[in-house]
Amino acid sequence: MKMKNIFAAAALTLAGTASAYAADPVTLTFYHTRLAFMEPILKGFKEAHPGITINEQAPAENYSAGDQSVIRGMMTNSAPDVYLASYSSVPTLVGVMKDRGEATSLDALLGKEGKDWQSANYASAILDLAKVDGQQFAMPFTASLPLLYVNKALVEKAGGNVDQFPDTWDGVIDLAAKISKLGDGISGISFSVGGLSDDWYWQMMVMGAGDQMLNGEKTGIGYDNDAGLKALRVTQDMAIKTGMSVYADPKPAQQQFFAGKVGMVVEIALGSGCL
Repeated sequence: MKMKNIFAAAALTLAGTASAYAADPVTLTFYHTRLAFMEPILKGFKEAHPGITINEQAPAENYSAGDQSVIRGMMTNSAPDVYLASYSSVPTLVGVMKDRGEATSLDALLGKEGKDWQSANYASAILDLAKVDGQQFAMPFTASLPLLYVNKALVEKAGGNVDQFPDTWDGVIDLAAKISKLGDGISGISFSVGGLSDDWYWQMMVMGAGDQMLNGEKTGIGYDNDAGLKALRVTQDMAIKTGMSVYADPKPAQQQFFAGKVGMVVEIALGSGCL
């Protein structure tokens, strides 16, 4: 199975902001997950736009918790004006808004800016990540993806070569197994599909196997097939063949990697939280 980079990113989702923009001065409630880089961005925005008051809500622990809070807010008319959501949750949130008659496409707003402005500021592929049924319901804000970090010394000690690194999961697993045999408490790889708050890493495995999380009708899972079995097989092999320890939290693996006790670790940008 080929290794594949899968974007798991964030977008600005607007939830019923018409009334907020009608007032002068403008006051907006803003909701996001715990992202370290948000504080300086908010500070800069407030300095550049003194006429706009941003009421920042207490950050959500993760995207899943944030989504649930926003949906509950829609039901009680207490949803934030602006929500920083994951790209994967935008279709669900827009679906709820459509059912409530509150979804508004941003296409007219982008149309006023013109194609030159769009191409100068956004790649079309990035804009597409925040579209639902061909319409722009959110604006791209940031993007991150899982990375395989490698301890060069341990890879070479196990007979590997970082300049000719495996490009399949089977090759990575074989190399990780060799690293695990070095002894002295060294592990070959750390990769827990449950290491984050949601199924982001599992999405990577399923999509890397050539399938999607949901079926075309969005009525059920889309990986109850050979591609899903392939993703499960690779995940199982990674744990069993390498003797990998599986943690519910990514911090132990990060600490062991920095201590030189793990040959490879799958993580987002270590030390910053997002790419």
